[in-house]
Amino acid sequence: MGFNLAKLGYSCYSLIGLCLLSVTVNSAEPPVRVVAVHNASASRPATSRAYFKPQPREVRRMVDAGVRSWTGKDSTLAAWQSLVTPKDVIGLKVNAGPGPVIGTRPEVARAVVASLIDAGIPRKNIVIWDKFREDLHASGFFRVGQDLGVEVAGAEKAGFERSIYHTQALVAPLERGDLEFGELKFSPRSHLTRLVAHRFTSIIQISSLLHHTGAGVDGCLHGLAMGSVDNTRRFKHLKVHLDNAVPAIHHMAAKRGIISINDYGKKLKSGKLAALVPPGIKGDYSFYYEAEDSENALPPLRALGLAHTDAMDEKIEEDPQVIIVSPDEKHDWQLTFHKNGSVEYLTTRSKIRLHIVDALLCQFSGGGQVRLQYTTVMNELRFSDDPVALDVLSLRDIERQAKEARFSLGPVNRDISRYAALLRLGTDNPDRIRLERVSLPVVFPGNRE
Repeated sequence: MGFNLAKLGYSCYSLIGLCLLSVTVNSAEPPVRVVAVHNASASRPATSRAYFKPQPREVRRMVDAGVRSWTGKDSTLAAWQSLVTPKDVIGLKVNAGPGPVIGTRPEVARAVVASLIDAGIPRKNIVIWDKFREDLHASGFFRVGQDLGVEVAGAEKAGFERSIYHTQALVAPLERGDLEFGELKFSPRSHLTRLVAHRFTSIIQISSLLHHTGAGVDGCLHGLAMGSVDNTRRFKHLKVHLDNAVPAIHHMAAKRGIISINDYGKKLKSGKLAALVPPGIKGDYSFYYEAEDSENALPPLRALGLAHTDAMDEKIEEDPQVIIVSPDEKHDWQLTFHKNGSVEYLTTRSKIRLHIVDALLCQFSGGGQVRLQYTTVMNELRFSDDPVALDVLSLRDIERQAKEARFSLGPVNRDISRYAALLRLGTDNPDRIRLERVSLPVVFPGNRE
């Protein structure tokens, strides 16, 4: 049976177990690929009044070239089909808080959504999201959603899932919008948004190349983690608190979810396996229910039915668990049947299908405030399934651009990337990162928008 992540739980202390296990990983692992697409036509030249303005057609060319290069497919259609399916509900995570200039540019999100639609993904299955609706509105993402016919949603407005949370022994007053606001004054828990826990079967993240005072870079790790949970105010006071929280929450958002709230029994009666398990699991997977047989796999419906029955039995104190293992034993899932009727899963397979870094611009100082005097045009988009490697490259660029500008930046935070690597979210070793560069031909100025 595959390694079972679920038994370690989710607190900054229990995750130490994962860190210790990670030390034993073979150091001779294969290189991590990052595809960087450069297009000098992606933004206006410095002589233009619209300096820094992304060019939609050129950005779309970059997106299509990037997914083709990343997947190794000959067509954009085939590239997306290798990453997602028309049945997936895709959450397109953006960084809207810093605004449309230094956060995720709406033009990049528009290009990704349009490319997905052209690849056959139904509009109703695409959701642009970040933590706050007001940030999405102010940054222009509601306009993108309206133009392309896709939903735009805020994690806070959607609410948070009570049974999936990160525990860290820190306290700060709860704020309006936090799940337990009004119930408690303080809470050690940060709950996962219902968008991620309930709705999304796949996530595509578009982060920005933006300096962050605490995290070093407001990139893949920090952006997804802080945008996915409530009660985050407590992580902002001390660096060590943020360092511990970000990798653990990113791991939780990528690998945990809810299958059912209170109608699992009805779904069992239907006999349709697809309604009872996380997406992608089929009948040829192995199902284990240790309370019945710890060594031999059971028929899927029998294993799930027994666990559900035991969960409803008041005499059984522990929540029953079913382990599902893929035929190649590369992935496993743990289903936990809670006494309240909900069924939760934890998997070794991330639901994040692709990370994209919007590196059209690099702001190397100023945190989340627009500081164009500390901004460099990069005209790049980067693609990978490794968020740690992408953040490592972003940190390198932030330091490099600051040095070239003769700006005293000071040390940047690399501990988040280091801890994330210990949790096996990716690699923080620059020597293992294989950067594959793709340069698109420059268009004539007359073709610019």
